[in-house]
Amino acid sequence: MSKNIRYLFMVVIIILVLIPIAMFLKAGFESVTVIDKGELLPYVKGYSIYKIRVFDKYEFYVEPDDIPDESTLNAYILVGIAFISLTILVIMRALGVPSSDKRRLLFLFMCIGTNYLAADEYIGIHETLGHNMQFLTSIVPFAKRPDDVVILSYSIPMFVFLYFFYRYLLVSKIATTMFIAAVIFYVFAAVSDGLILPMEEILEVLSSASIIVGVLSLGVHYIEEIFQSRIQADGLETF
Repeated sequence: MSKNIRYLFMVVIIILVLIPIAMFLKAGFESVTVIDKGELLPYVKGYSIYKIRVFDKYEFYVEPDDIPDESTLNAYILVGIAFISLTILVIMRALGVPSSDKRRLLFLFMCIGTNYLAADEYIGIHETLGHNMQFLTSIVPFAKRPDDVVILSYSIPMFVFLYFFYRYLLVSKIATTMFIAAVIFYVFAAVSDGLILPMEEILEVLSSASIIVGVLSLGVHYIEEIFQSRIQADGLETF
């Protein structure tokens, strides 16, 4: 089996496993009904807990913490990607990797980009820009909303990033598989948005979740690579 076929096979397996799980979780969250609230258990004193029913059948006691919606969850994941990228940057700097090294630049731009996307997801930057730039729909006639054009404009820096760094993104089998899966999830999300289907946001979460696994795998690969090169260099110097 060729390498490309293996990657495709793994991506298909990931998609076939994750999409039903995501649909099940989404349906579960949407089916939650609050039955009662208060000091419902003997040891609960001075604060309230909830008794909820899921799928009109299963009942649970839960703490009153808010469950984040898909948009907020996606923002959390994007912040996680930015934090992982920053951590790898710090490790690379500590190991003496030059600032001009493309591996450092890769994680620097990932950190900056995902921080911005997390802020956009959390406070709605592209929606705000779109509301104040109504003329955008006349520039791009097929856009239903001006903020769709703003989102479309994000593809410009993305393609520039991929043009300069795609070779550095595809050095790890796990990272390559997860990045391909992320692209497919994102395409499905875009199609879902165009068809006004309810799966858009959960597919975006799956895309971001795939990216965070890919970035973590990529970071581990490069840190191991740097350590190996250091060990070999030290061995040659000793010899």
